[in-house]
Amino acid sequence: MNMTDRDRRAIYLGVGVVTALALVQFALLPWVASWRDARQRITTARTQLLELEVQVSRISGLRRRVEDVLGPAAGRPLPMLKDAQVRSVKAAEQLLQTGGVQVTSVRPQAVQPLRDLPGISMAVLQVDGQAQFMQVPACLASIGSAEMLLLVEKLTLAPSPQQPGMMAVTLVLAAPALQEVQP
Repeated sequence: MNMTDRDRRAIYLGVGVVTALALVQFALLPWVASWRDARQRITTARTQLLELEVQVSRISGLRRRVEDVLGPAAGRPLPMLKDAQVRSVKAAEQLLQTGGVQVTSVRPQAVQPLRDLPGISMAVLQVDGQAQFMQVPACLASIGSAEMLLLVEKLTLAPSPQQPGMMAVTLVLAAPALQEVQP
């Protein structure tokens, strides 16, 4: 069988068209689709990054405000519960004595787990003492400079029956702490 030049050109053209269609179908279209998907993922990642930047900025601002209100100890990691129970007694005695309160007793109270924050409990203690009325605000202000986070849950002032001009001071302090994990 003899092929004419016209037949050869038709076959070459057909092979070229089929090859071009195969390249478009199996190479070009998948590459365009993957490029489009990559661009979409990049856009999504940039959006998520911007959202994270806003959240980090907001959390940093909240942290600064909390530290301004509660003191620098609010920015430190929470201690374990056993450690917090020991350290809170020492810190409370030291701060109150520095603030002018004559500490008469320190009594640890029952540990209070926080419902809204699983794994965190409050190491609570009651401190009794005596102080002049004008020393109480300075004493309360000094609690913010403690080495650990101490929160005043309750403050009771009453005239001291033993010493005129002095106030009987009862403070209930709480130190947030991490609970030990039970095996």
